[in-house]
Amino acid sequence: MRPIRSASGRAGPELTFDDINRMPLLHNSMKEALRMHPPLIMLMRKAMRAVAVETDSGGKFVIPKGDICFAAPAVQGRLQGSFKEPDRFDPDRYAPPREEHKVPFSHLGFGGGIHQCMGQQFGFMQVKSILSWLNRHYEMEIVSEFPEPDYTAMVVGPKGKPMVRYKRKAV
Repeated sequence: MRPIRSASGRAGPELTFDDINRMPLLHNSMKEALRMHPPLIMLMRKAMRAVAVETDSGGKFVIPKGDICFAAPAVQGRLQGSFKEPDRFDPDRYAPPREEHKVPFSHLGFGGGIHQCMGQQFGFMQVKSILSWLNRHYEMEIVSEFPEPDYTAMVVGPKGKPMVRYKRKAV
């Protein structure tokens, strides 16, 4: 409840659009969750021109114009060259001065470049609103193991049933 109270400057029941935008830790935690557990298996793009590429190990090649390129967000988000300690949940990696996501195409939670998801801001606002409300009104505790990803569908979800114990807070 502390982040909500400090973001809104009051303990009242309503949260405004501006309140939710003053929650950088919540926003960065969502970005970090998307980095570590992206919902899409792959992103595809057509090369509109030949693109020269050099790998981290010095290999060089050209993606020919017209070829279809695939990016795997689950792999990209765990690359040591893009993120320090990529297997550790660390929302502060997005905050100044680190801002590890500023390297072009390092964070693909909503796609990349000019073709990022148009609903990105709406999605962040929607989830932040829901999480803020839940955190304000309920005490929650994860009571199951963290689920493995289920790659059998178009959108990646959890295998099994993650379990959360919740209890309504006295407000």
